[in-house]
Amino acid sequence: MSNIIVPNKKIITLDQIIDKKYENLPKDSKQKLHDLLLDPNIQGDLLLKVKKLLYVKEPPTPEEFLDPRNGWLKRGTVDDMFTWVRDAFIELMTDSEKYNVISFYGATRIGKSMLSRLIIYYTHIFINHLRDPQLYLSVSTDTNLCQYFICFNINKTKQLLMSPVFKFFTKSERAVRVRSKDQVLAKQKELGPDYFVYSTAATTGQITTSKNFEIQLGNDSPLSYIGADILQAFVTEIAFFIESEGASETQIFRLFTDAVDRMQATMGLRKKLAFVLLDSSANNADSLIEKHILNELQYQDDVYFVNKARWDVIEYHKKLFPVWKETGETFNVCTGDGTHKSKIIEHEQELEEIPKDLIVSVPIDAKPQFKANLNKSIKDIAGCPASNENRLIQDYELIDDLFVNYLPNIDGLITADSASMPQRLIWDQVYHKFFVKYNLNNYMLKRANTEPRFLHLDFAYATKGDVAGITCLHKERDFTTSETKYVTDFAFTIGPGPNEINLSALEEFIYDLVNLGHVHIHTVSADSFQNKQFEQNLKRMNINAKTISVDRTLDPYLLFVNNLFNRHIITGKNIFLKNNLKSLLRTRRGKDNKGSEIIDHTDGETNNNYYGDWENSECGVNAKDCSDSMCGALWSAYNSETVPSTDFIIENKKLSSDKNDRDDLVKQAYKRIHKFG
Repeated sequence: MSNIIVPNKKIITLDQIIDKKYENLPKDSKQKLHDLLLDPNIQGDLLLKVKKLLYVKEPPTPEEFLDPRNGWLKRGTVDDMFTWVRDAFIELMTDSEKYNVISFYGATRIGKSMLSRLIIYYTHIFINHLRDPQLYLSVSTDTNLCQYFICFNINKTKQLLMSPVFKFFTKSERAVRVRSKDQVLAKQKELGPDYFVYSTAATTGQITTSKNFEIQLGNDSPLSYIGADILQAFVTEIAFFIESEGASETQIFRLFTDAVDRMQATMGLRKKLAFVLLDSSANNADSLIEKHILNELQYQDDVYFVNKARWDVIEYHKKLFPVWKETGETFNVCTGDGTHKSKIIEHEQELEEIPKDLIVSVPIDAKPQFKANLNKSIKDIAGCPASNENRLIQDYELIDDLFVNYLPNIDGLITADSASMPQRLIWDQVYHKFFVKYNLNNYMLKRANTEPRFLHLDFAYATKGDVAGITCLHKERDFTTSETKYVTDFAFTIGPGPNEINLSALEEFIYDLVNLGHVHIHTVSADSFQNKQFEQNLKRMNINAKTISVDRTLDPYLLFVNNLFNRHIITGKNIFLKNNLKSLLRTRRGKDNKGSEIIDHTDGETNNNYYGDWENSECGVNAKDCSDSMCGALWSAYNSETVPSTDFIIENKKLSSDKNDRDDLVKQAYKRIHKFG
């Protein structure tokens, strides 16, 4: 760049002269220049002059960005890139104004995440080359633009998107990190547009750049507090968060539509680099969001849609499918839906009974994997949503981890027959498990006895043959992690004897908990109080009684699954609860399964006779009485404003049989005595 020497001997670059000229233009003139840039009739020297005014330097083309000789990316990164990723990136970034939504779907391990990260990085480089990003994008000069990264867990958002993007920055020859956010602007002016200067120190968001283009992170409700205006939103790893984090279909769909609405309200339609990117691997054929992607989004002309199987990736042909590449040999698979079961097609006549859109021809090399784990292979390799039993909890290890040996519980059920007198009928069978006696007919709970309790009753629909569920739990605090823990005092079922369930005994048990056990009951809830008098009696005792249904929406059970996944809830062993949880299905109302989503249980016979075989007993299978009671109690506790003061770690040590835990408690008590002695 040529220089000009002025009388005071200060050297001024041509760029600085152009900067000054641009800054002195009135706003309407600046806007006209930006409009000229979008005018297809403006070409040749005039276009070059306009670009010289509007760009600090013309941004690299997508092809130039991908060329490792230009220093934006390392050669190893480019060499390892799948061909389709490179082609899709160039197409998207060249014509991004065509798309309001970008949707990546299909198999796992095909480069979808890499493509998202390239887009994120290139957008920053492009914005960094503009003199005035707001005018270039035709938004208010007060607009504080950002990229928004959305997952359903902040830590996962950082792991899946933020950290890999920063790795691009740190490996790039042209990305320069400075410590202080106040150094960014000066360093950028010093180095010029051939370098991208940033700082991870930021007043808001995750990054500071010279153009104030932010990166914001979000979880399940990000749009309620975001301060910047969305240029791009990345809603990523949808399948993972439905299956593993307990995110609801409704949450995700609202999140996606809110993001699109927010972006379009700021940017308008079909604006360069303005879009919402939806990234999900194939998962569930009955999923609301996946049906929206496959049945609607992919056919819209403002949506860039990618749907690939693993064998669509050229680089995998020799590595994973050499026989298929050589011979073309395949086998047929039915991916399944709510009506047709997923299966490998063994006989030609089976094809006549299955819709063609459910049949996929798979390279023969993958048959062992499909035989070993059909549903996972349909999703991960074929990139198709698979039908399954719609189990609410796919990973049974989560259920096993719920039960801890150091908490007391009723391992089977309690009998309360209608022929027996209801007074103390249940209390006399269970109090020794959960209470300690401190004087005549006065008891207190063994654990955290001052914390308020939340009880939920799931009444038997039929008093004869059916069972009722009851759960009592409370909150504690893990002060090392600042997490709320939900500790179950008891969760068990109540069955009839020779006659019917004694429903009055349930009411009497609540009174016994208060009058004999001195339990501080915050709320007693039920799916419906079958006896209105029962509800009125509770309220007269100053006990908050409310109706809570865990069947009307998915939210109570999805909250439960989320806490289960994060190990925030624990209970003592109960076989009915264990098998209830394994029987839960996510399904839809109505004979044609087109109604609203609900949590139901598997069909079949029930068995209420428990003989102590924890591993093999089928008590609680094909039912959800006890799981409903736990879910309702958790929902009630979660939505209360109570703040626990009990230390979760210390309470665990009190109940521990480990000598080291007991010794530690003695030491702490000794310190307190001497501190106040």
